[in-house]
Amino acid sequence: MYYKNQLYALCEGGPPIAINLTTLETQSKYTFNQQLKSAFSSHPKQDPETKEIFNLGISFGINCELYLMKINSTDNSLFTKPIPFPEDLLAFIHDFAITEKYMIIPVSPYYVSQWDLIKSVMGFNTVGNSFKWYNNSNSHFIIVEKDTLDIKSVIEVPPFSAYHVCNAYDNIDGSVSVFIARHKGPREALENTFRNILHSEFTQNMQCEMVKYDLDINSNTCTTSKVVASDAKGMEFAVINDVFLGRNFRYIYSPAVSAPGYFNHYQKIDLLTEKSIFYDLPAGCYGNEAFFVPKKHKAETNKDVASPCNEDVGYLLTCIYNSNSHCSEMLILDATDLSYVGSAKLPHHVPYSFHTLFVENTT
Repeated sequence: MYYKNQLYALCEGGPPIAINLTTLETQSKYTFNQQLKSAFSSHPKQDPETKEIFNLGISFGINCELYLMKINSTDNSLFTKPIPFPEDLLAFIHDFAITEKYMIIPVSPYYVSQWDLIKSVMGFNTVGNSFKWYNNSNSHFIIVEKDTLDIKSVIEVPPFSAYHVCNAYDNIDGSVSVFIARHKGPREALENTFRNILHSEFTQNMQCEMVKYDLDINSNTCTTSKVVASDAKGMEFAVINDVFLGRNFRYIYSPAVSAPGYFNHYQKIDLLTEKSIFYDLPAGCYGNEAFFVPKKHKAETNKDVASPCNEDVGYLLTCIYNSNSHCSEMLILDATDLSYVGSAKLPHHVPYSFHTLFVENTT
């Protein structure tokens, strides 16, 4: 996260950690003037119009709570509110979405019981290894009012597993649409692979598909759920043009894979035509999450206007790993057609699968 001219490293387990933008040295914890009451999750969302930042985090203890938070970027004030977990069990919640009105928090039935959590605190197991998939439980969408952080609705849907949410928006009829990178196979198989990642193989069953959920807040029901763009490849780490965060949008970008293994393509999904285009990486090269950077024009008066005519006018920046040279490089693609623009080779490798962030040069 880049906030108030400061770079921060984020994880589920604690507060933001300030990082020197030039040297990448660790500096200090950041608690928003001691206002932070919980951990600070890895995927904060900034409303492109109000500039408010929303996030969530777990307060660990005998009774764990999920804290919602809203940050006023003008005066740095932090407004927080705890809410209960749907099954009264600690859930693994990594990401969420915002619309113009709501926070939308998907909760999969991947929980840790209070007793198993206590055992992990005592050193008998790790917290990560204590989570279990509850086959007889549903998934939930928690819909929260952005203004008050009050729960508006809780909607049950058939169980699904996901780490990341792509985007969401409000519809004219009062419903909301949410786009999620849903795992194709069982969650526990994927978690077991992560526990032994250097000696495991990522199968196609562990990949994701982009799914749209339409949620009727008035009736507390999911009216439709469908896979978008049937020609899209297995994926994760979906991104958009952030000017359209929480707004109706058209394009999704992600690393993609066509066979068991690591990401060897990038893809652009067109939600209007439900068609995808691809950029193929050279043999032995593997992709990470990309970041969309809008193009700037000299005659431009407001680059932050969410106009459909400029949604895909920009670049995709991503760090790829070249296993042939054991080095990484920064790859730049044109976001309009995924054509090659350029690359900058590094003399070393960057740890694989990191999330990305683009910080504009302000000097």
